[in-house]
Amino acid sequence: MVLVTAWLGKVVGFVIGNKRKVIFNLVYLVGALVSVLVFTYPHAASVPMLNDYSEFYFGSRLLFSPDFSRLYESSGNWFWFSATFHTPVFRSFPSALVFYVPLGMLPSLAVSYTVYVITSYILNILTVFMCVEIARMLKGAVDEKMRNHMLFVYFVMPIHYSNFNQGQVGSVIAFLLVGSMFLYLKNHEFVANLALGVALAIKPTSYFIVIFMLLFSGSLKKLITRGAVILMPICINAIIFLIVPVMLGGFINAAFIHDFNQGVPLPSVTLTSLVTMLAGIFNPMNGQLVIFTIISVPSTLVAMHVARRRNDGNKIAAAFVLGTLLYFTCQYDVWPSQTLYMYPFIIIFQLAYTKGMNGNLKVFLLSATVYCAYDFVRFFKVAFLPGNDASLGAFYGFAVLAAAFTTYFFFSALKGFHLDAGENAVQGNGRDMVV
Repeated sequence: MVLVTAWLGKVVGFVIGNKRKVIFNLVYLVGALVSVLVFTYPHAASVPMLNDYSEFYFGSRLLFSPDFSRLYESSGNWFWFSATFHTPVFRSFPSALVFYVPLGMLPSLAVSYTVYVITSYILNILTVFMCVEIARMLKGAVDEKMRNHMLFVYFVMPIHYSNFNQGQVGSVIAFLLVGSMFLYLKNHEFVANLALGVALAIKPTSYFIVIFMLLFSGSLKKLITRGAVILMPICINAIIFLIVPVMLGGFINAAFIHDFNQGVPLPSVTLTSLVTMLAGIFNPMNGQLVIFTIISVPSTLVAMHVARRRNDGNKIAAAFVLGTLLYFTCQYDVWPSQTLYMYPFIIIFQLAYTKGMNGNLKVFLLSATVYCAYDFVRFFKVAFLPGNDASLGAFYGFAVLAAAFTTYFFFSALKGFHLDAGENAVQGNGRDMVV
């Protein structure tokens, strides 16, 4: 109880010390609530479709319904779930819905959405608080000027508005992954494994981190116990697909086969997506899986080689930072708004493993500007110019810039962990950390 009180006191102190940044983030929350509750939900019949959060709200309510088996049911371009509830097509694992059941039990979509985005706002604060604590654990002290500047950029990024407006899972995933890293560094193995597993079950963005943490287990016994806990939440999908086999084929169709872009390039920020899009210009048979393999396999092997040379807490840091950046370098379909759970790990890396400030901060600021601008261009093109070829120039231009920044962050982290020779050895509470 004393530890909880002390921890809450530190969080409150963090909020007070960063009140202007926190209030700025609150403005995005209020703007999103007004936009959705006043201009979207009351006019559901006239808008093209409800926001992303509606998928999880109606999907979780469907979980115990006889119609649950129809979640991925399709006939051509017609999806039963999307047409019935006026939502985007549900493309996630069914396990994600299990964790939304409490929100699905709320009496209306508007009430549930309001609770969710307020919770997301609180999670943003807790996530960044843990980022600073992790950096201090790894380095012993952080550059306060750099910390203030980086937190300012993070909290004022307009991407937060997109996240709140759509009710996306970015804040939840960021909190679970950073929280898992924090717990590993504190030697709370079981809860850290579980948090990592829940993040994977909600949205599989952390599979590179999982690979690293399993390979770094150190013993067969630990590998088995760690793997069992991490994979336990995602095993929900295996149970569902065994009970309702027809859902597996529907999920594969919705998640991997069906073309939802209808000729509009993917708004991805990854190197894999950029190469795929450029290949598609010259050769429509571009081979997404081949390109993914060519980029991801050597990148993963190099990252693994660099990470495994670190000791204890630094190895955990390398696993989470490089694992996250591998996802944002190699995964095909990554929206600009998803960078919300990339930036916390960039903050940790910059505060704990880099020297100097101005150059790093400029890149941090420029990348946030590019991702936010790309997010706006994506929205404007899809909403107003879906068939306009002239606008493709801006779209591809931002795609190149976004992919360049993402790739830069990955190689910068590789270089930082490779050059680290123990001068950033884990301090304080991390002294007894084990991988």
